[in-house]
Amino acid sequence: MTKDHLCKPNTDENIDLNERTGTLVRMLTTTRRIAEFSSRRAPSAEDTVVYVDGAFDMFNVGHATTLEKAKALGTYLLVGIFDDETVNKMKGGNYPVMNLHERVLNVSACKHVDEVIIGAPVEISEDLIRTMNISIVAQGSISSFSTQYEILVRLFVVPKRLGILREVESDYPHLTGATIATRIIKNCLTYINRNKKRSEIESEYYCNKQHIAEQ
Repeated sequence: MTKDHLCKPNTDENIDLNERTGTLVRMLTTTRRIAEFSSRRAPSAEDTVVYVDGAFDMFNVGHATTLEKAKALGTYLLVGIFDDETVNKMKGGNYPVMNLHERVLNVSACKHVDEVIIGAPVEISEDLIRTMNISIVAQGSISSFSTQYEILVRLFVVPKRLGILREVESDYPHLTGATIATRIIKNCLTYINRNKKRSEIESEYYCNKQHIAEQ
């Protein structure tokens, strides 16, 4: 179980610099950048606040449609996003692929989302419900989290007891982070060979390049 990819670059000295297919990008997340992605709409007294939480790693159409259905349960959608440590404990391996700030920006950019809680608590407590004035808690029908993570058992206990828990059926139950990661790994060699061929063609072009007089 590791999450080294979230905090340091690949330092494998056996990989030739010319054979690398990409470089590490460190995005500097600022409050202004987050604000540019968010809706900036505050909930009114008339709004029905719907809350949904999760990892939202590698944001995809499955996430978007689930959030759309959750929003339809009320008028204001509040999304809680778990921090990196929590996601790693839940899913293990190298998850999350994207760090917390990247996942926050992806979710904030979704048109159905009104507000985001950064590093949301795993357990939905009465205090959270009261503080954020939550009327409905939406729960996805499919969870890819490890069943061995004990906190997951009591995740929705409070909203269920209060009678505000609603299940949102996923339109893409098989589209998970693991599925996307598998596709990427499967097509990695094709991607590398394609770029290598393009690089060879480009090098040949520049080696044989001749001056062409302009008319």
